[in-house]
Amino acid sequence: MRYEFKKIVKNDYETYKYLLKIYNSISYCKDKEMIFDLFGTQRFESNLIAVLYLIIELANNYGKVISFIMPDNKIYNGKDGAYKCFNYYANKSYRKSFFKPRCIIGNPNKKEIEDVLTKFLYELELFEQDKISIMISELIANIKMHVISNNVDCKGFMCSAVTLDNKDLYITIINDGKSIRNILKDNRMEFKSDAEAIFWALRKSNSTRKDDEAGGLGLYLLRKYISELNGDITICSGCEVILLENGGYLFEDENCNVGENRFKKLSTEFDGTLIALRIPYKKRIVIDNNASEDKKYTDIVHIYKE
Repeated sequence: MRYEFKKIVKNDYETYKYLLKIYNSISYCKDKEMIFDLFGTQRFESNLIAVLYLIIELANNYGKVISFIMPDNKIYNGKDGAYKCFNYYANKSYRKSFFKPRCIIGNPNKKEIEDVLTKFLYELELFEQDKISIMISELIANIKMHVISNNVDCKGFMCSAVTLDNKDLYITIINDGKSIRNILKDNRMEFKSDAEAIFWALRKSNSTRKDDEAGGLGLYLLRKYISELNGDITICSGCEVILLENGGYLFEDENCNVGENRFKKLSTEFDGTLIALRIPYKKRIVIDNNASEDKKYTDIVHIYKE
């Protein structure tokens, strides 16, 4: 089976729907080889490579091979192809600082992931670095607590991208295994739809956390921090996609900006969760007291030397 990709593959509803449709097609596709045709694709926002890794993981389980046809007409297979795709499309100015495609679930070396994440955020010199680190760590903890602890065979991947105009940082975390609605069902909470379940998880004070337990499924803090950073959240889970601009958070009414009118349908059900964060790419601002007055404020972090 051959899948052709658009000229521009970016972070939007149509892209998420298309990628997750490919993911779901693997189980019934009769062909041994699946061809991803990127010959005419000029831009592929590289945080989306995390989704490709999950697709490849499932394809391997079904004994299928995924081949990538790149714009230079070279052909690569499997994760090597996805990684070549990452390197080809990544913003060259910041490639060394990227959180490259990584397995975050099923990787026994937890410290390695934490060290790489810390290094990644430090090298980007991000404004509000601590908040971003907390958000990502909480998302990973949620997956490990709710999916792995329930003996569900799953994989999770993470990847990032800086847009070509260097205005935005995108981070995507995706896992299979269980949707948000099914995770909440395991906690004896029934919802009529995936939209209703996601809506519940986004509201203030709603969490599956018990007492001091870490990693409870509650996305309110994520929503609050993203709002403070003027970013966006996209969540795909079950049959639903939601986009929350500015985190869907208002200080006057912390829940009023989250409603079902923001939900769109996936063409097929995804037994997992994809969360994509858009964060304005702002570097830390420091004061260089040794600089002249017109250059005193800079967005580059200086190490003071005697």
